[in-house]
Amino acid sequence: MKETVAADRLHFLDGLRGWGAAAVLLFHVFVEAFPINPEVTASLRHVFMFNGVLAVWVFFLVSGFSLAIAYCRRRDSQTLAKIALGRYVRLAVPILCAVLLLYLLFSLGMVLPADQRLPKFQGVLPTAPNLWEVIRFSVFDVFFAFNPATTLIGPLWTMPFELWGSCLVLGALFVAGRLERRGYVYAALAVVAYLIHPIYAAFVVGLALAEVHVSEFWGQHVAKLSGSAALLIIPGIYAASLLPKEAEEHHAAYFAVALLLTLGGIFSRPLSGFLSGGVSRFFGRISFPLYLVHGP
Repeated sequence: MKETVAADRLHFLDGLRGWGAAAVLLFHVFVEAFPINPEVTASLRHVFMFNGVLAVWVFFLVSGFSLAIAYCRRRDSQTLAKIALGRYVRLAVPILCAVLLLYLLFSLGMVLPADQRLPKFQGVLPTAPNLWEVIRFSVFDVFFAFNPATTLIGPLWTMPFELWGSCLVLGALFVAGRLERRGYVYAALAVVAYLIHPIYAAFVVGLALAEVHVSEFWGQHVAKLSGSAALLIIPGIYAASLLPKEAEEHHAAYFAVALLLTLGGIFSRPLSGFLSGGVSRFFGRISFPLYLVHGP
């Protein structure tokens, strides 16, 4: 069974996650936390590898794809149930470990008092969390009551979207995954999800990309379409340089650019081959731990 799972694994998904996590790290270090100077920061914002918000949009698309691809291959209800039962645990346990590490650092006196930190960090965790706060945050608050002002790990604002977006994808597959005209259901769901919040639509689009990836159409035309998919990277990188700083006000633009980059990564053979390489896969293996610990 393990050999089958390994053979079925799409390593380019690890690469997309890995380079996305690296982009988030570069963004938080060189753009937000420790900018070199205003001129450099303004320039880096136009480089897609320093656009952390764009990378997070790619994460959401990849999450939808990853959650759906195994079921789309087999149409097996047991596969869907297994993914659904394990999703919360796969998110909550690493978060708990990361927050316990933060708690340990506070307990050992390795975190400076708030008044001794750089000004921009003085309002972040001004007092040490207690053990109850650590557990409550890890298993409940981070998913169901996230508060940017009191969060123990700032980048985890994505977790409520991850959890409910996962439920959306799994629910869509359960209801419509075996329907002949399920594409219409996904399209309608994407519209409704976008109206609720554009991020949820990214999960549904990721699901649709998984359906395309297993379709006969893609299998028959992969050689022809691979080159076209590779070309999407060029406008994607250029469009990333034009994205406005105010991401909250321009969800559609970030969604569109992330989709261009994701399409290229999934459907372009040369690019998916690069993303399946050793370095990319290494980044993929450490992507979630890196995402969790780089904030603290």
